[in-house]
Amino acid sequence: SRTLFLKIQTDGVRWIQIHWINDRELNAQVLDRVARISSALSISVALLILGVFFAIFQPSKLMQCYCLFQLTALLFTFTSTGLMGRMIPQLDPQWVNSFGQMFQVMRIGMMVLLGRMVLKDYDLSPFHLWLTKVMLATCSVSFILIVLGQAHVALMSSYAVFFLNPAIQLYGV
Repeated sequence: SRTLFLKIQTDGVRWIQIHWINDRELNAQVLDRVARISSALSISVALLILGVFFAIFQPSKLMQCYCLFQLTALLFTFTSTGLMGRMIPQLDPQWVNSFGQMFQVMRIGMMVLLGRMVLKDYDLSPFHLWLTKVMLATCSVSFILIVLGQAHVALMSSYAVFFLNPAIQLYGV
């Protein structure tokens, strides 16, 4: 008999991949995941500290928005990598999962808001402003849907905003 490990990979949108791996492959994958988590957290923290530094010395609405965006990115990384569940083990795993989904939706909404803040001083078309409001409303509804247990629909609609946002912001430019 051989010991096999079951690797379950979720890619954010309720897509699950299952692989049988042996112990050598498991060690390599664990080390790779730890390195990716460490890198993601280090970059998130560094960008947040840099943003706060600039916001202190050159305060602006754009820098404040960037700091909030980076905070949501850091919290998303913290929750989605399992660190939150590990640091607060008494939390129900369902809540830990929901927090990750909520921070993902908030991060996408902050991206829309950040694009709006960059373009706020320009004469934008009413249609662009309307599209921006629709994207922000979609993120708000997605957040509520996660709270109501409809995470799949919420994540799909927020990912639609994620993919449409660059085109809409480019239209604003």
